[in-house]
Amino acid sequence: MGARSGKQYLDSLRRHQPHVYLDGARVEDIPGHPAFVGPIRSIMEQYDLQHAAEFRDICLYESPSSGELVSSSFMVSRSREDIVKRRRHFKARADHNFGLMGRAPDFMNAMVTGWELGAEKFASFKPEAGERGRKYYEYVRENDLFLTHVLVNPQIDRSRTSAEQEDPHLHLSRVGETEDGIIVRGAKMLATMAPLTEEMLVLPFGGIAPGDDAYGLIFAIPNNAPGLRFICRKPINDASRSHFDHPLGSRFEEMDCVAIFDDVLVPWERLLVDGTEGAGAFINGLVPDPRATLMQTSSRLLASMELFCGVATKLADAIGITPFLHIQENLGEMLADLEMMRAVYFGSDAMAKEGPDGIWSPYSAGLSGYHLRAGAIHRRYVEIIHVLAGGGCFCAATGTDV
Repeated sequence: MGARSGKQYLDSLRRHQPHVYLDGARVEDIPGHPAFVGPIRSIMEQYDLQHAAEFRDICLYESPSSGELVSSSFMVSRSREDIVKRRRHFKARADHNFGLMGRAPDFMNAMVTGWELGAEKFASFKPEAGERGRKYYEYVRENDLFLTHVLVNPQIDRSRTSAEQEDPHLHLSRVGETEDGIIVRGAKMLATMAPLTEEMLVLPFGGIAPGDDAYGLIFAIPNNAPGLRFICRKPINDASRSHFDHPLGSRFEEMDCVAIFDDVLVPWERLLVDGTEGAGAFINGLVPDPRATLMQTSSRLLASMELFCGVATKLADAIGITPFLHIQENLGEMLADLEMMRAVYFGSDAMAKEGPDGIWSPYSAGLSGYHLRAGAIHRRYVEIIHVLAGGGCFCAATGTDV
């Protein structure tokens, strides 16, 4: 198939709707539900963007296995030119949603590329695991699937390990095995965008306690697998909120869910770490590969910082406060931080290096520092915008008033 269009994504979602609950009721028509219409439209635009004439050259590349054009977010960089192309691709997609969709398709595309990059590491746990990871990466790449993931356990009693909970299967764990795969039971979160996605990766984060090997699981599963369901949080956006009044939330909300596994079969070919002896120690020793997701998340952060600076300058101009020196100081602080972050972001191309395996990586030390600073900068940006807006935040007219 190769890179999909928005319509192809929507058709697939209709055919493979996950089992989703929102406000206590099952959502029978996900594409038609008011909480999901806007975000689905935004995701469709993301898929269409990669085929647009102005982005096609940076958003697509030729698959090494099928020859089809596939998303550049799956690219394994083998030259500095690949590094630049991949960075431009991620930034184009982040600019589309102002960096506000942290779990748009390109994020998980980059994450599953880590299974290709880390195949040898997975093979050190069990020889077949590395090849399974590679094959799944290729499957997602060739079909341009939209993925979510779950990382952490629900907060029940954090003073106890998973095995020590009142019910040892509250947290997702291995409970059995058949000739087709293993059986898993329990809950995991946060499945961001789960109602809109087609597949899910289970990737434990935060450590597996000694003796809890049965909870050490890494696998992929279709979101409509029998026994799997998702419980949504309260939505920010609903049918009562117009695009005029909520231009961001109405388009870019990313629904978060708890994933409930009720004796779900995980086929062997989708299983990388199987909850047997040593699984916990192996997972605890895994380190994220900076060649996979670091540039994607950096692109998203930069796009959102650019949005904040744009909003602040437009706001100051709109209410006539730009000439005031203290306002210029605040705006100057925002723009200075933005330009320093841009320098690190674009400089990671120039300082990219080839690894011993022939695969190139952007300057990961710089981008890691960039990530650490980005959170503090974002908080400061919000604070400055609140100061600039003053009481205007409370007295904005609605669309029906204008």
